[in-house]
Amino acid sequence: MRILQQQGERTLPSTVIKGWKLATFGSTYYDEQEAACFKHHKEDEEKEQTRRRRKTRRTREEEKQRKEEEEGQEEKRTRKERKRRRTKEEKKKKKNKKKKNQKKNKTRRIRRNKTKEKQEEDKEEQKKKNKKKRRRQRRKRKRRRTRTRRRKKKKQKKKKKKKKKKKKKKKKKNRNKKKKKKKKKKKKKKKKKKKKKKKKKKKKKKKKKKKKKENKVNQRLFKMEHILPTNFKPNTK
Repeated sequence: MRILQQQGERTLPSTVIKGWKLATFGSTYYDEQEAACFKHHKEDEEKEQTRRRRKTRRTREEEKQRKEEEEGQEEKRTRKERKRRRTKEEKKKKKNKKKKNQKKNKTRRIRRNKTKEKQEEDKEEQKKKNKKKRRRQRRKRKRRRTRTRRRKKKKQKKKKKKKKKKKKKKKKKNRNKKKKKKKKKKKKKKKKKKKKKKKKKKKKKKKKKKKKKENKVNQRLFKMEHILPTNFKPNTK
């Protein structure tokens, strides 16, 4: 027992130690030894508590420092990187959630289909269902394609019709413009002709008047020929 105490092992139950010590050394020895043992035990406990406190304080400080560093790094990052990171994390969370749900669903299905025979039957049924589903999907796709083709064709036809109409309208407009231009030209020509005719008439009239005047003068001169000199030139203007 002494050897155990010297080594520092105080793990024996107190009742056993008490009985053994009373039998060998008496009550006084026991009390002193018990007090010393209790003191050692208390000291050990206090040491352990302080060690834990220091450890927790250290871990807290380290965590705080790490968080601060992370925050500093995050501030340095650009907005785009943050967004990318956020999206990545969200995707990861979604993926994990999906996986968990899939696992849960799987376990539920397994619970429902306990026997192997039932599972095989279910598999066959599932295959059939999948086949039907695929067929349905194919048909849907075909319908969609045909619809889209028809719509495209209709749109193209409409566009062509519109283009044709526009062309016709343009042609009509051009024709009308040409006609109008021709009419204008004709009118201008007519006006010019009229003006020319008028001018000609005026000229003719003037000429006639002049001739008349000349004739009159000539007649007078003829009458007065025996009186006038030989170099005389009449003013017929």
